[in-house]
Amino acid sequence: MMYALLFAIAAQAIDRPAPFPEPLEPAEFSVPDASFRELSNGMEIIVVENHEVPMWEARVIFGVGGYTDPADKIGTADLAFDLMTTATDNHDAQTLSRTVKKLGAEMYTDYRGDYAALVAGGIVRTMDETLDLLAEAIRTPAYAADDFEIAQRRRRAKLKVDLEKPGTIAWRVDSHTRWGDSYLGRFATDEGYAAISRDDLVAFHKTYVGPENALILVGGDVDPDTVAELLEAKLGDWEPADIEVAPVKAEPKPIEAKLYFVDMPGASQSTIHLTTQVVVPTDEIYPALEVANHAVGGSFTSRINMNLREDKGYTYGARCFTHHRHGPAFLTCNTAVRADATRASLDEIKRELEEALGDRPPTDEEIADAKGDMTLGYPGRFETTDAILATETRIWRYGLADDFIAQYIPLTEAVTTEAAISALRGQLDLAATHWVVVGDKATIFADLDGFGLPIVELDKQVRPVE
Repeated sequence: MMYALLFAIAAQAIDRPAPFPEPLEPAEFSVPDASFRELSNGMEIIVVENHEVPMWEARVIFGVGGYTDPADKIGTADLAFDLMTTATDNHDAQTLSRTVKKLGAEMYTDYRGDYAALVAGGIVRTMDETLDLLAEAIRTPAYAADDFEIAQRRRRAKLKVDLEKPGTIAWRVDSHTRWGDSYLGRFATDEGYAAISRDDLVAFHKTYVGPENALILVGGDVDPDTVAELLEAKLGDWEPADIEVAPVKAEPKPIEAKLYFVDMPGASQSTIHLTTQVVVPTDEIYPALEVANHAVGGSFTSRINMNLREDKGYTYGARCFTHHRHGPAFLTCNTAVRADATRASLDEIKRELEEALGDRPPTDEEIADAKGDMTLGYPGRFETTDAILATETRIWRYGLADDFIAQYIPLTEAVTTEAAISALRGQLDLAATHWVVVGDKATIFADLDGFGLPIVELDKQVRPVE
């Protein structure tokens, strides 16, 4: 009786209407000013101050990556950079790890395929000693045989796991069909990892890692002049040694309207990707395209997600997003749906995109909501020094505008509904969009035949199935 009474009281409390609180004023967003310094060997330093907490971070970025890998040894650059922060000539792996921890610091490699950064950071009072270790990692990595063998085994084991992940396989298919045999369309294999030797890593470091191919970013509770003095003492005498500054070469293939299918026997879900090529990020219509995409598929309340998740219950989430590396950008939508809803999901995604391009384009309200979602949360992305430096790295490597961070909000807010619709219609071409489905062939393949696209079957290694 008591429980029933409490339940009734709670129900009444829930039913009682309550007004929504008024939204807070938009947060003020000011991008920290950057200071520029240069070492005696020509290495440039960019310092971004943030004195809120006594912490710091440094990133030494090298403009080299997977495009230097031999075709039969893909993964060489990744392994070479990974082991640079594992052990040095003066510190074995265990000693280096313990020393970094005692300093209240961290040190690791951030490898991105187009570039790699050796990162160190921690509390300000141990910055000098931590930078000593970072300089050692950069200049004298040990590439110890035991460390190499462990890293090699881990890569091979991870590869086996990745090839059982539908999402990973879908990305591989998507990338290979876009980039072909260029480095952006190639993938590590077990045979390739097995072929890499320790000598390959030593040769890679000698050939590609030098001061003429690097940029230093430092942020946090630091003084630019002090930072420059510390780095001069540790890296200033690192003389250029005529290393190779390899050019990035990758041209995307024309995207054909096809459906690529990979069988995952017994899969209870199907992974769906679709991709089309769009303008480069520096194009003036790129902000309008991002706003339009946010309304159609880029947010939780976007049309595609509300359709597949909230209305149909096919998926936990579906998103579309723009992305780029070198060269053009792409618009990709991806989701994982119930196996029995694979064909229906394909139809619904296609219908939403056709309607957005046709007689049901994004409305004024949808565009306003998209812009608010994109801009009001933007300052929160840069609460940490790491986030600021990571974005500065992308600006440097991909040739984005120097004021990219500062201009994001005003450029987004300036997008009109008409501009967003025009950008979407001008860039999203369903006749030049390929689709990828990874799922259980026995369950879903027969339903794909009527989708209206030629079907190309591939295996997990992105090889044609005879």
